[in-house]
Amino acid sequence: MALTQAQQLDLVQRLATDDAFRHLFQQDNAQALIAIGIDPSAVSNHLDATQSECELADKATFAAVLQDMQNGDFSAAMAMQTPQVKIG
Repeated sequence: MALTQAQQLDLVQRLATDDAFRHLFQQDNAQALIAIGIDPSAVSNHLDATQSECELADKATFAAVLQDMQNGDFSAAMAMQTPQVKIG
């Protein structure tokens, strides 16, 4: 699942500032992604619903990442697609 640059910025900005969104993301990251406009079929194809709970870094960490993204420091790294290997 590849997010657009606007979606990446929106996600990180919400994780840096929005307590309700952070809570939703920690409890069910798939639903949080759908809530910000990510296509549900893309989410369900890439996330395991049984493994949806997660622990987040603090808001300051996300704020620092957001600043780097807005400065263009993360553009190339965020656009990278990791190869997927199917065995069998």
